[in-house]
Amino acid sequence: MPRSPLATAGISAVVASAGVLALVTSTPAPPDPDTGGTVAAAPISGAPSSDGRTSPTASEVRTSDNTSSSPSTPTSSPTRSDPPSTPPSASDRVAWIEVGAVGIRTPVMPRGLSADGTISPPRGTVMWFTESGRVMPGLVGTSVVAGHVAYDDVPDVFSTLPELRTGEKVRVGYEDGDVLVLTVTRTGIVDKNGLQTDQDVWGANSTTRRVVLITCDDALGFRSDGHRVANFVAVAEA
Repeated sequence: MPRSPLATAGISAVVASAGVLALVTSTPAPPDPDTGGTVAAAPISGAPSSDGRTSPTASEVRTSDNTSSSPSTPTSSPTRSDPPSTPPSASDRVAWIEVGAVGIRTPVMPRGLSADGTISPPRGTVMWFTESGRVMPGLVGTSVVAGHVAYDDVPDVFSTLPELRTGEKVRVGYEDGDVLVLTVTRTGIVDKNGLQTDQDVWGANSTTRRVVLITCDDALGFRSDGHRVANFVAVAEA
C-alpha cells in the first residue's frame, strides 16, 4: 500500500501504514489505497509442505485490501504465575497467543487463502494459516501466524512484534485451559522473496512444535508500488 509520509524505518518503530507480507505476482499489483493489506507470504509454487502437498502458486499470492473489522490495540498480559506447559491434542482448539515480552495477547483464528488468493487477516485480528500443510499452533509441525503491524496508519495487533528477541517466550492457550510455552529461537528481517523459500516457515517438519509469527517491516524500504520489501519473522519452538 502507498507509503505514508509519516512512516519511519527500523524494526522497533511503530509502522505508520498497513503491512504487506505477501509476495509480488508475476504481474505487479496496482498500489493499494491507504487501508490494510495482505499479511502473510505463502511459499513458491511446488515448495514442499509438512504433509507432502504443494504450495499455492505465485499467482495465487497477490496483494489485496482489507477493510473489515475495527483496529485493536495490543494489551499487556497480567502479571501471574506461569501455568505448566501442556502440548495440545489434535482435538484441542487454539484460543489465544501471548508474547508477553512485547505486550501482545490476542485471540487467534483459523483462516486460509482469501477469495482473491491472499493470506490476509481482517483488521485487528491474528490468524493461523490453514493451508499448505501448516498446522494449528502447538501441534507437531509448523504453524504460520500472521497479523498486521499497522492498518490505516493505526498500530495494529502485531505493532510491537519486531521488538521481540530470541530467548523470549510465546504462549499458546487452548479452549480447554491448557497452555503450551514455546521459546523464540530466531528473529529477523526477511526479504519477501527469501521468505517464499524459507525452510523454517514452509519446509517439512515432522518432529518439532513450531510457531512462526509474521508481520511486515520497514527496514528494507518500499517497492515501487508502495508495498514493503521485507517481513519480520519470529520462530518459536517447544
